[in-house]
This record gives sequence, structure tokens and C-alpha cells, in this order.
Amino acid sequence: MGSRIDRVMEKIRAGLAGLPEDTIRRALDYYREFIAEAIEAGRSEDEILQRLGDPGEIIEQIRAEASFDKEKTFTETPSPGLGGPSRTGVTKNRDVRGRVFSSVARACAGKILLTLGVFSLYVLGIGFYIIAVGAFISALVAVGLMVNGISEIAPGYTWEKIGTAGAGIFVAGFMAATGFLLWMGANGITRFAHGLWRGDIRRELEQDRETAGLKQGDDRIKKGLTVFATVALFGLGISVPTGLPLQYFLIWNSVKPACEVHTENYNAADIREIEVKTLNSMIIAEVGEKSVDNEIRIIYEEAGWMRGTFTVSGDKFIFREESRRRLPFLDFVARHEGMTAVKVEVPPGYRARAMALTSKGGHIAIALPAGDIKTRTLTGNIRFDARGSSYALRAVVKNGKIIAGGRPLAGGSYTAGTGAENTIEIESAGGTVTIEGVELQHDNY
Repeated sequence: MGSRIDRVMEKIRAGLAGLPEDTIRRALDYYREFIAEAIEAGRSEDEILQRLGDPGEIIEQIRAEASFDKEKTFTETPSPGLGGPSRTGVTKNRDVRGRVFSSVARACAGKILLTLGVFSLYVLGIGFYIIAVGAFISALVAVGLMVNGISEIAPGYTWEKIGTAGAGIFVAGFMAATGFLLWMGANGITRFAHGLWRGDIRRELEQDRETAGLKQGDDRIKKGLTVFATVALFGLGISVPTGLPLQYFLIWNSVKPACEVHTENYNAADIREIEVKTLNSMIIAEVGEKSVDNEIRIIYEEAGWMRGTFTVSGDKFIFREESRRRLPFLDFVARHEGMTAVKVEVPPGYRARAMALTSKGGHIAIALPAGDIKTRTLTGNIRFDARGSSYALRAVVKNGKIIAGGRPLAGGSYTAGTGAENTIEIESAGGTVTIEGVELQHDNY
């Protein structure tokens, strides 16, 4: 310390003579810490002395604050903060006690409110930190999914690979920018909470330092956001021209894509079993309006990322909808309903020995007069029209619901028509099963 600062501290010590040693020590420690931080911050001796102010005022303030720490029954001179003696020359005990009690009560209430406020701010800051870490992890996951998605795409689909890479870079950059902002916000909240908890100690000096720190923080935020935003925009810039984001948008909003229609005809006498399995295309099984007595017609709307295969094995017809490995993450996308369809048209009076209709996300509609049928979906809905025929029917849903005869049923299963010649088994994990043309049986739901 400089000699003038030493003299000021000695003057303060001398002016506090008569106060408890603990009070003097705490006061001097406070100002020593203040001066040490000012020197560390590069303040000159003149600046420090100017910020300290008049030693007489400091002494008066400390004595005024110390006067609340003990009761005084009489004083010949005015007591700072408590006022002078009464007109009789005596300060009453109850006046002093009341003021001391009021001061303590206000101090305690303020401390409690401050503690609650600081605790809430710290909890909020921790929440921001946790969300920020989650955003950073999401950015890393996006990179991993991008690599996995590219590996799923078959050779020759270069634009799709570029689009997948761009989408992954965009998501990673966006999530990283979000995590960065949340992290900086959490830093600001916790710094503010820490400042509140410390109170007004070194208030003026800390304000200057915090201003400089905020300016540096603003620069860091600008640089970080610039980097992550550039990465995100770069990814978006290379992904959009490939058309991949638009393709996902159309699929997710149930817009029917451009597709190629394939039609296959088979002799009904040669086909006794029918099996159809799709990813997310709808399946429609009905009596064809234009069908002749001996013809089964299969009509398939093929999207650009799907491939339909038609196979006959013995007297069994098999249709499979498969991925061309052109659209990444198709297993996930297939959980969403598709707008393309596979239609199975059978001639009037046709009765299959067995019919199996399965789709992951596509809806299934059945309107056949006879035959044994099994149908199943993961998330797609199933509609069965039993009018004009007699069926032994059993329907099961896990997370969906069953509507029979226009009435929602309680429970996850429903049976009707026990003992009928034809059977139909319906199962859906998450879709709605609608059954028309049956009468409710109260003992079965």
C-alpha cells in the first residue's frame, strides 16, 4: 500500500477506538480487501483514495452501523443512526429496544428474501446448464445420425447423400448455437445470483469490472453465434437444393407424391392365398367394380423412394413394398401414414383360403364378402366392413381404440360372431380399429 493509504487506514483505526475489537477488525478487513482488489485492478493511489472517500465519513458510518449491535440506555452525545438524547437528557430503554428490534427484523426479513431469490436464480441457472448440455449432446447425435443416414443410402443416389449431410450439419449447427446461448445465459444468471449474495461489498469497483466482463462476454457470444450460425446456414444451403427437406415436409404433411402406377392381373382360380405387406402405403381390399369373374387385380402407386415386388409362389400371391434405400431413416418415416396405396380387387364371389394384410404406418380398409383374413398395423388405422357376410371376428389394440357400430368401446379387445364360417383377426399397436356392419355383444367388450 502507498503511504497515504496507510495513513488513511491508521486514521480510520484510531477513529474506531472504543468499539469492539471484532467490529474494528471486520471493518478494516473489508477496506483492506477493497484496496487490494483495486490495486490488482490497476487503480492508482489517487483513484483508490478518491473511491474510499473522506475517512471521517467512513468512521461515522461504521460507528452508526455498530450502534445497532448493542443496546444503549443513556448517552451524552448523539448516537449516529439512533438520534440524540431526549429533552430530559435520557434515552429510554424501550425506544432503543424498539429501534434495534425493528432493525434486526428488517435485516432478517431482507436476508430471507435475498436467500430465496438467490436460490431460485441458482436453480434457474442450473436448469439452463442442463438444457444447454442436452443441446450440445443433440448436436453430436445429429452428426452421428447424419453419418448413419448416409450409410443407409444406396450407391448412385449422390444428391440424397449430399442432402442428408447438409441436413445433419444444419441440425448440429442449430443445436450447438442453442446450447451456446443457453450456456451463456446460465453464466449470466449465476453471476448475477452470486453478486446478489455478496451484497453491496466493493459495489463501485465490481460495477466497473462487471461492465468490462459483460463487454467481453458480448464479444464471445457474437463470435460463438457467428460460428454456429455459419455452420447451420452452410448445411441448409447444401441440403435445400437437393430437394430432400421438401420431400420430408411433403411426407410428414400427408401430401401425395408423384408416383408411378403399376397394375398386375391374375387368374382368380390360380390364387388361393394373398399376402400384402407395405411400409406406409395404404392397403385397400375390396370387390372390384370392373373385375371379371376370374380376375384378381393389383394396383400399386409407387413413390420414388419405394419399390413394389409382385410374386406368385404356387397358389399364393405375395406383394412386398420395400425401400429403394434412397430416402434415409425410412423405418422412422414409415410410421407416418403414406398417401400412396396398394389396391387388391377381387371378383364377386371370390373367397381366399387365407389373406394377410400388414402395414407399418399405412391405413388398411377391407370390404370383402367372404374369406379368412388377418390384418395388422403398427400405427396405421384399420377399417373393416362386415356387411353382407358372416364373420367370427376378433380385434385387439394396444395403445389405440376400437369403434364398433359407431360406438367407442372400453378395453383393448373385441370379439363378435363366434362360430361363423369366416374369420377375421385385426390387430393394431397404435391405430384405431373401426368395425362396421356388426351388432354389439355386451358380453364381449
